[in-house]
Amino acid sequence: MAGGSGAAQVGTMFFNTTGGLTAQDAASAVRTFWSSLNGRISDAYTLQVESEVITIDVATGEPTSSSATSTLPVAGIQTSQALPWATQGLTQWSTGAFIGGRRLRGRTFIPGTTVTDNDHGVPTSTYKTAIATAAGILVADTTCELVIYSRKNATYQPVTGSACWAKWAELRSRRD
Repeated sequence: MAGGSGAAQVGTMFFNTTGGLTAQDAASAVRTFWSSLNGRISDAYTLQVESEVITIDVATGEPTSSSATSTLPVAGIQTSQALPWATQGLTQWSTGAFIGGRRLRGRTFIPGTTVTDNDHGVPTSTYKTAIATAAGILVADTTCELVIYSRKNATYQPVTGSACWAKWAELRSRRD
């Protein structure tokens, strides 16, 4: 993710590759997710799905192989004034799994928020609906299986649902 007033950003998603899923299927699903949100992302941003999908060893989290993919960039098209670059939307992914008494969950931050989608300091209902729709399409995609990976517990579980957080999220740095 490039553009806006902040530095380049990265978001990571994990997919189950058993059952015939290809790296291209995963890359295409991620591009579809971002493409469906381009009307909610500032035109200062361009998002590019990596041209290489890394396969990891679930037990160690270490890379084991890579596959080349091809997707076109996604350009944000929202022309209204951008909110501060650290202000982002947030999709919360849920699974049906509990590990150590806690639900295995994940998050995806949505950059490029604008004043059009801001209602007195919180996301508008239109924005939340767009995020929920895009996330729902990704969860329901039959060509891929989005999963939440837990390095600590050396496991992954399929995403069964999603929700757009009712507040703005703030992301100032990433571990990736």
